[in-house]
Amino acid sequence: MIDDLVNWDGVVAVSDAGEWRQPWRLPPDRLAAAFSPELAEHAAVATGVRLGLVTDATEVTLPVHSTPIWQPRPRFVDVFVDGRLTQRVPVGSGAQQVVATLPGNPSRVELWLPHRGAVTRVGALSVPAGATVEPWESDGPRWITYGSSLTQCLITEAPSDTWPARIARTHGWRMLNLGFAAQAYLDPFVARAIAARPADLISVELGPNLYIRGPFTARSLGGLAAGFLETIRAAHPDVPVVAFSPPVWVERENEPNPHGLTLRDIRTLVEDVVVVLQRLGDDNLHLVSGAELFGAGDAALTVDGLHPDAAGDALIADRFGSLLAAALATAAPVRS
Repeated sequence: MIDDLVNWDGVVAVSDAGEWRQPWRLPPDRLAAAFSPELAEHAAVATGVRLGLVTDATEVTLPVHSTPIWQPRPRFVDVFVDGRLTQRVPVGSGAQQVVATLPGNPSRVELWLPHRGAVTRVGALSVPAGATVEPWESDGPRWITYGSSLTQCLITEAPSDTWPARIARTHGWRMLNLGFAAQAYLDPFVARAIAARPADLISVELGPNLYIRGPFTARSLGGLAAGFLETIRAAHPDVPVVAFSPPVWVERENEPNPHGLTLRDIRTLVEDVVVVLQRLGDDNLHLVSGAELFGAGDAALTVDGLHPDAAGDALIADRFGSLLAAALATAAPVRS
């Protein structure tokens, strides 16, 4: 059984799917309460999911089953040995064997599953006869990061090259990536899921999904954003929460959505929410303006004016990682 050989990280739950094991980034037994088949589907995408083990094997073989749910995109399993990337194995559709070559002496191995475009399941891991293998679990601070495709990082090809993955690897944090492409609509279900998870640090993207397709009016957005943050805060009274507003999208900054709100309006509204909550006494809530995190001068590092490429993700990781580390330093870690 794979669960006897590896530690799952970056997951809320793991369920049986026939001969396969299915990782989930939201609680599968409660997903009906989200009232969103799209969100449920995204919850089964293995963004940020890692398998950790210690082994003296010369190789490990991991069966992987990939079911595409969006347009075809290259997907990979990234293999880390003692913290260093050693292989990047392409993953196609259907079932295949991912073989990772290892040094043959006791080593800490992490397998990063594909982060975009498909539901990924894994089978029973195997090693050559005589090799030893046991689960490995990081003891770093737990970081939950929520957002849209900007947090899931749909453009960056490799799962360990996304900006959340880069930050987690740099700082040694245990990351749960709750980035859901086109589905970051301040769902109460997601806020409750974050509230239920252990965390030492939480970041919340109040991003462009709040503008695209016009899901909210000026009347509804502020209260819903405040409610989302306050649900998290009620469960994590001492955990630093860092919220960031929409990055700059030059072509859409001043273009009204169906409710007459421009992206600039959305940025102002959600930043006002954070300022109000700070004024009401939340001293552990931090604001990062998306215009400063990824601004007009960074548009060349996007594919469409909004979605960063791999270089753009690296830049965000550099800028945001230092801000998150500073926020984490303001509060003692919370363990569970």
